[in-house]
Amino acid sequence: MQTTDSRSLSAPTVDDEQFTFEPLTVFFSLPFRSAESRSLHLWGHIALNVEGTTYQIFDPGALRAPFFVSRMPTTQWLYGTSRRWVHRDPADPKYGHVYLYGVGEALRTTVYHAGVRASESQRRQIRNSFAAMDDRFIESAVGFHFRQSNCSSIVARVLSEAGVIAHDRRDNVPFAFFSRVVRESSSENAKINARRTERFCVRRFCVGSGLRDPEKRMDARIAEARDRARRQSTWRYVSDCVPIRMDRSDESSEHREEYKGGIR
Repeated sequence: MQTTDSRSLSAPTVDDEQFTFEPLTVFFSLPFRSAESRSLHLWGHIALNVEGTTYQIFDPGALRAPFFVSRMPTTQWLYGTSRRWVHRDPADPKYGHVYLYGVGEALRTTVYHAGVRASESQRRQIRNSFAAMDDRFIESAVGFHFRQSNCSSIVARVLSEAGVIAHDRRDNVPFAFFSRVVRESSSENAKINARRTERFCVRRFCVGSGLRDPEKRMDARIAEARDRARRQSTWRYVSDCVPIRMDRSDESSEHREEYKGGIR
């Protein structure tokens, strides 16, 4: 697959929506259907924002991409467009863009994001891990498998090795992995509504979501996480309050007479 020059890239379009992401943010994209292809996208997709750069894993064999890890400015990943699916700048070994069907993620499907707490050293280790993957890919020492070594399991493994999250046996299922991130996240979780055209539609089934509509189910989990965070915040506020005990002997007789039912 040929790469494209910079003139084929359009500027990101973020006119009506602005988002502020945590330095480390996990993205989950719902599976979608394209009018241009009969391919089945039923697994959803996981990507990782690290300080404004989104890292994601696709099958390099299917895309005929010369890299294993795609690195893109997060806004471009969401809303950018390109005449080519894969764009690589030979002058920059860290530059590798992927636009499925020529458009960014939020132009094809609904995207959720959840912030994850991580120190600066942990974020640096994560970036180094992705760089090492590309080096091993060149040496044919790393590969992609849609179930065992996919976008979700690889991101989960990188986060686990950095000490950000614990490993879980269902990390290879994007819906299940992101649900766990939302449940354990102490930061803001939110939904980016897709600006897709008639070219795309969100599928009503996603592996890991059971028989329920995956969008409605993830909306419910986001709402549950927000309610839980709100309750925890309220409890912390109440527990921080210092109770004040009033000495009734200091009250005047007039004030004590105001109590109904006699002096208390």
